[in-house]
Amino acid sequence: MMYSFDADLIKPWIEKEINDEILGRDVRCIGQIDSNKELIAAVAYSGFNEAQMIMSLAIKKAPSRKFFAIMFDYPFNRAPVNRLTAFIRSDNEKSINLAQRCGFVLESTMKQAIPDADMLVFRLFKDECRFLDQKYQKMLR
Repeated sequence: MMYSFDADLIKPWIEKEINDEILGRDVRCIGQIDSNKELIAAVAYSGFNEAQMIMSLAIKKAPSRKFFAIMFDYPFNRAPVNRLTAFIRSDNEKSINLAQRCGFVLESTMKQAIPDADMLVFRLFKDECRFLDQKYQKMLR
């Protein structure tokens, strides 16, 4: 598997997959590319401050475990922040399930925040992230 950090390629792909726009000027991206040279999973980070960043994630096919290690290593160990926030449309069941499987917790619901749905706010703290344990960190070496 190959990985890309090209925001010009990855950001529009994620926006199409999640049916939403990624806001912010300084967007960082990581994508996994399969043997057909197609994106199968990608993450975008925006809204940086010293405490947190916003994470947008899209997965088309099952990514490698290493992708998850990279995806959480960057914000929590490289940036570093203590919190990730994900804004997910209430009608996007696939993204809601994915966020919960990654350990994100529903923090609040922004009623009527977008024209045709509510916006759900999920959060994940560094000390709750299972992808930072030794099993996953070994994959980064």
